[in-house]
Amino acid sequence: MDCEVILEHLAQAERHIAAMDTRVAQQKMLVERLDGDGADSATAKILLLEYEHSLALHRADWERLQGKLRNSSVLLQDRASAAGSPAPWAAGGANLQT
Repeated sequence: MDCEVILEHLAQAERHIAAMDTRVAQQKMLVERLDGDGADSATAKILLLEYEHSLALHRADWERLQGKLRNSSVLLQDRASAAGSPAPWAAGGANLQT
């Protein structure tokens, strides 16, 4: 997978994480409200656990993609060094941060 594709997937994972962070926060507030009102919150709590699990999966995916990006960047740098030319981001090229 090339760096550009990895960066696109990272951006998608970050959007998913942001969306799930919002859902988890909203669901926590709902559970608190239901509990505070003395209402049945069992289903809301189950959904909260599902959201938290999904968030953990998205974060793990983000971490995996970060690792791939680091490995791809190192491979590109090694290839460029072996060829005697600077890495593509070294002289005003794309700034690939990990």
